[in-house]
Amino acid sequence: METYLERFREYESWPPENRLLVFYEDFITQINGEATVKLLDFIGEEPTFYYDYIQHKEEYQTRILNSYKNQHNKNKKNSLSGGSSVGGAKEIYYTQDKPPRVLIYIDELLKKKEPKIWEKYLKRFKTRD
Repeated sequence: METYLERFREYESWPPENRLLVFYEDFITQINGEATVKLLDFIGEEPTFYYDYIQHKEEYQTRILNSYKNQHNKNKKNSLSGGSSVGGAKEIYYTQDKPPRVLIYIDELLKKKEPKIWEKYLKRFKTRD
């Protein structure tokens, strides 16, 4: 968990103009592509890929979600923590195999250890009772 939190601390240490936070879940599920356009603008790229993505959104989402699920299944034996959910009709929880009490415990631990990081970045993934 400490390594996980260290990534947020490191990110916070960068100058604001050198960082952009885009949640994976937003990137692949936002219907209007807001996260994609935001990312492309941040790196100074024209949104040519974005237009193809919008035209073939369902196909891209299916491929991305399947890849995500396959990667998780391969690493499932080594997973020690929970995770987030990917919204939409094809919702996938990569915490589904963890008992809720374990996930709630991890949430509480993160909230207590790093309240600012919890509020700013992690609260949106809070395990529901």
